[in-house]
Amino acid sequence: MASGENYATASLIIIIVNGLNDVCSKLFNSTDILQDNILKNTKQKLQQSLLNRLGDVENNNILAKATFLDPRFKDVPFKNKIAAENVKRQLTNLVTNLLHSTVDQLLINNQATGSESDTQELKFSFWDSFDKRVSNHKPKGTASSRALLEINGYLEEGIISRKSDPLLWSKV
Repeated sequence: MASGENYATASLIIIIVNGLNDVCSKLFNSTDILQDNILKNTKQKLQQSLLNRLGDVENNNILAKATFLDPRFKDVPFKNKIAAENVKRQLTNLVTNLLHSTVDQLLINNQATGSESDTQELKFSFWDSFDKRVSNHKPKGTASSRALLEINGYLEEGIISRKSDPLLWSKV
């Protein structure tokens, strides 16, 4: 299965379900089978059973995010492009919130550092001028625009081999 494991990871579920549906469609789309009412009925029941048991996996938030964030798959497995856009938007919002909280934390840290230096005796450090520049540095663009750039950059990178370990990719 995935990454040398003996079980399916969440990121594989959409691929497996879509693959099963495709195999069922190919298997039952021959003219001989469509003329046989028993086989035709079996096809319909099998496809309905897949939908009933597994649901609309592309619109399952956890499975969709896991698939989208897996560098072996990204947005490629999604047959429903609206579902792919929805998960992209959700992840962009999560990254935006993360960027907001990171900037807020940096501001708090910089204010704390500034007030410490005001209350302490005069001390000299070659880091002083750099620290002051860092505290005045503001990232370009909004958190939303930076998040969208990050997600789009991820999607523009090539998809790694499906036999590769996605955890090793993240270390590169």
